[in-house]
Amino acid sequence: MNTVLVDSRALRISGAVLSGGQSSRMGQEKGLMKFGGISLVERVAAAVSEVADEVVIAVAPSKIRKYRSILDSRYEIVGDKQRDQGPIFGLISGLSSASGDYVIVCPCDTPLVRPEVLRMIQEEAVGFDCAVPVIRGYLEPLVACYSRTVCLSAFEKRASSGALKLVDALNGLNVIRVPEQSIRRLDPELESFWNLNTPTDLAEAERRLER
Repeated sequence: MNTVLVDSRALRISGAVLSGGQSSRMGQEKGLMKFGGISLVERVAAAVSEVADEVVIAVAPSKIRKYRSILDSRYEIVGDKQRDQGPIFGLISGLSSASGDYVIVCPCDTPLVRPEVLRMIQEEAVGFDCAVPVIRGYLEPLVACYSRTVCLSAFEKRASSGALKLVDALNGLNVIRVPEQSIRRLDPELESFWNLNTPTDLAEAERRLER
């Protein structure tokens, strides 16, 4: 497909932090867990805020009050469209609540994510429907940047048909794949893509943060 040249300075960039997934292996709500003195969701939202003009936090509807109690008013908190049905619904919630031309997306359990990596992904997305990193040979659609209107429509259609796998929802979109080697120049150990799923992961991330 042909790309469209766009002046990125004229674009409004939103951010969406996805915090509505199940936390069965962690044993408690991941986004609310402390990491380096603050909650995981606060740390990730702060990183996204360095790139975005606004940040939306997508959570399970039943957890909105808990998240509101720890997040300041600059963050909008929205409930996932469907509970426990996969990240595509959290992404739909984030995109539909954002106002930017593009939305940089990140899950709440990646507290070592680097703003410079998010910024590079966002800049790569301009002129495309989305920019998705390829890490160790696999697409990483949860740390990516999406054209809000184009991708929201595409994801809503996919979800309504019962196709809930996010990678499959990229089919038909004009996707630019951000190569791993480009990301390693900013994040040599790819810590921006490290999801914390267990208490052991959390402890290791704390050790890395101290270093």
